[in-house]
Amino acid sequence: MWLKSLGTKPFETEMPKQKTKKAVAKRMKVTKNGKVLRHHMGTGHLLAPKSPARRRALRRSTTVVGAFAANMRRLLLK
Repeated sequence: MWLKSLGTKPFETEMPKQKTKKAVAKRMKVTKNGKVLRHHMGTGHLLAPKSPARRRALRRSTTVVGAFAANMRRLLLK
């Protein structure tokens, strides 16, 4: 904390803040319950050979499971 009137320095014991990994933040979302949501792959192009049911299923988000979800939550600082 800076005090302009006294000209003192901040505490030397404060650690720097952890930054959110922006690459993960753009691709994943944490729900209120702490689950990590992600989008499906394979929706960018070449959709004609895929069946309509498969395309509908790919539109929905899905949850990340296991240790990978814990790692993503740590990178998102949630």
